[in-house]
Amino acid sequence: MTDTLTEPDPAAMLQHYVLRSSDDPVKQDLELIHTTCGSHLCDAEHNDSLDVLVHVAAAHAAGCDRP
Repeated sequence: MTDTLTEPDPAAMLQHYVLRSSDDPVKQDLELIHTTCGSHLCDAEHNDSLDVLVHVAAAHAAGCDRP
């Protein structure tokens, strides 16, 4: 028996999300950006896990009109 993936491929969804340096030279944290709509979702702090950032991106994707 094979399991069927019922959720979208996370890698495909994440291709439109990047971590970028801030335009603010004082900020040291990277920013999680949705490149399709340009939204700044959060600052990725040193103790954030990849799981947290993926969930932030998925929550944004669920409500964004430009996934």
